[in-house]
Amino acid sequence: MIFSARLDRKPGPVACLLIFFSLLLCLGAQARASDDPLRYCYEERHYNPYTLGNDVVPSHSPGILVELVTDAMGRAGRTVEFYRRPWKRCIVDLQDGVADGIFPSIWAPERDRWGLFPKALKQGKLVIDPAFRLWQASYHIYSNVDRIPIWNGQQFSAVPLGIGTPLGYLAAKKLQDDGVFNRHVTDPYNAFHLLELNKLDGFVIDFQIGQRMVAEMNLVKKISHHREPYFNADWYLVFSRQRAQSEPDLPMQVWKQMAKIRAENKQKYLEAYVNMP
Repeated sequence: MIFSARLDRKPGPVACLLIFFSLLLCLGAQARASDDPLRYCYEERHYNPYTLGNDVVPSHSPGILVELVTDAMGRAGRTVEFYRRPWKRCIVDLQDGVADGIFPSIWAPERDRWGLFPKALKQGKLVIDPAFRLWQASYHIYSNVDRIPIWNGQQFSAVPLGIGTPLGYLAAKKLQDDGVFNRHVTDPYNAFHLLELNKLDGFVIDFQIGQRMVAEMNLVKKISHHREPYFNADWYLVFSRQRAQSEPDLPMQVWKQMAKIRAENKQKYLEAYVNMP
């Protein structure tokens, strides 16, 4: 019964000290993790009212999405450092764990490889949960006011010059699937100049961004949007799998705070940026 006696033996003083210091180290590591700011990457382009400025993160009025994420992190008891890169580089940084999160991203099944989206268990399956979205976007087609309507809400007609949209976006894939994508026109400002000259059939962009671009470029009398949206989509803050593994509870804490803040302050955010250049 020697084996049983060894199992019943209480740990000695040295073993107790080792256990005590191990617990201290674990608690210390958790405290340091909660004190460290998270690094979030978002696209370097100026997309008023969501992300203002080019390349750098403005110290004042950085955009609706940046403010919303900052407020959500604050309520979750964390701080965040933002940096800007081309969108595809943000994705690579997320996958490599260089970025703890990226935004805004539309969910698609293949994008689960990038990182962690908010999911809920429904009918035995994990599905995307729109309750924890960052924002909801409405993508419209902008065209020259003299051009006949090319979109009736279900299908296209008369688009010999094609329709542009930024590369790497879900809109580009949808246009390609519909057989009308002009992959040579991806910059919004260049596209709106081409629309003004009737050298492009249309350009797909979020409604809030498009309306501000039309006003900014003094094209209100020359360019308008189709009333029926091309599609609506939810935008998400995506967490890196590395951060989710080190702090499993953090993503849902942030997503929950984000949902509350968006519900409380959506109109306030929009009004704050209504006349922002």
